[in-house]
Amino acid sequence: MISFSAKLDKSFPRGIHIGESTAVSFGAVILAHDYSRGLHVHTRIGDRCMIAANSFIFPGVTIGDECIVAPGSVVVKDVPSNTLVMGNPARAIEQGIETGRWGRLVRDGIKPVPAPASRSGRKRVDAGDPSLLQNA
Repeated sequence: MISFSAKLDKSFPRGIHIGESTAVSFGAVILAHDYSRGLHVHTRIGDRCMIAANSFIFPGVTIGDECIVAPGSVVVKDVPSNTLVMGNPARAIEQGIETGRWGRLVRDGIKPVPAPASRSGRKRVDAGDPSLLQNA
């Protein structure tokens, strides 16, 4: 799931590789080129990751499976699988995490519980639910 406002490198689009069930949030920037050094390199993001809002992924970086990049983080180095990173430059805050679909954090083997119905009685809808596309 890639937000419409995420910025993926248009100078070398085939250099961006995003794994299955990975979410790229609004304002995130993922680069695969560096004009100052004349580089066109591959930038890879693994499966079940969350690249949060306004994050910046430098060219040539590899982010492993089941990682979370916190909002506003600047990732300049590779991130090992199952790691939560944050900051500028991004640093590992927690290792050994487990994520589910779209990079949602799973704690102690318990999957996140769906949101309850709203008080107004209207049904809440998960924006990541693919069944919503069937009715579009």
